[in-house]
Amino acid sequence: MVFGSSQLLSDPTLSRVTVSGEGNTEFWSQIRIMDVRPYLSTKSGLLKVILPRFRLIFHKPLCNDFNFGSASITNLKGVPPYQTSLNGVVYGSTFDFYLLAPGEYNVSVKDSLGCKTDTVFTILPATSLSFPFPADTTLYLGDSLILVAGPDSILNNKFNIIWLQNKDTLCSGNCSDSIVVFPKGTTIYTLQMISEQFNCFVEKKIFVNVLDGIFSGIPNVFSRSAIQSENRTFYIPQTRGVEKIISFKIFDKWANPMFARYDFESGIPELGWDGTFEGKEIEQGVYVVVIELLLTNGRSIQYEGSVTVIK
Repeated sequence: MVFGSSQLLSDPTLSRVTVSGEGNTEFWSQIRIMDVRPYLSTKSGLLKVILPRFRLIFHKPLCNDFNFGSASITNLKGVPPYQTSLNGVVYGSTFDFYLLAPGEYNVSVKDSLGCKTDTVFTILPATSLSFPFPADTTLYLGDSLILVAGPDSILNNKFNIIWLQNKDTLCSGNCSDSIVVFPKGTTIYTLQMISEQFNCFVEKKIFVNVLDGIFSGIPNVFSRSAIQSENRTFYIPQTRGVEKIISFKIFDKWANPMFARYDFESGIPELGWDGTFEGKEIEQGVYVVVIELLLTNGRSIQYEGSVTVIK
């Protein structure tokens, strides 16, 4: 007859007892030995039941569109070999489960003695891969723009980053998550982010309209007696987007040349026209201006206008 914690555990005619649940169980047994001289053998003690133990590591999907959650059973403690099951489906000796959709799962591990442990875990939905990206914009030639791939909650998932300028690749492979661009004309910039482990793909685009805006910065009047020295000469103050001045010519109203300079930088007042001809101050009035500029995008443009000289 077999007892445990003062309760009958099994039919006394059975030679084997099944104990469920982890913990300590006191037992007392009495066995009748039928021999030449029949006798009783009595034993008692403490039965310690240990169920299989393990550590469960699980990850949520990286992309919302794909069931890429996973779970792994590690640090198993029990009597091998083991048999695993997930939501009632037996996987044999498999300890890694892939392609799991967000939801609740029950994982079970049973060892060779038939002891079994169950654990419930939840695969959370994927982190949203949407993030703010600059809207289409307009810049002046020579302006810059910072483009950033992010945020860190996405970048920490190990994406390969690719930057495109129109259809040309600016960077592919070990790219920075931010770049500074100097568009030389109307341009479409594209950010592509591809997961290193799964088939997750993110693409962002921005359309950048570029205006040269050079002519708007050319003055149409100056005075030799101006208080500020930079206003005493006629020059091209614009440096943004200008590689150099190819030619800078001034004519009077009869098309007589009054001043000329070639191949120099813009933005320097001392290199402009001071309102003199052959060392002498000219008469107050309107003069014809013809300027050819080389822009930073490689394009040359010509400006034709006038400037008024005031004494």
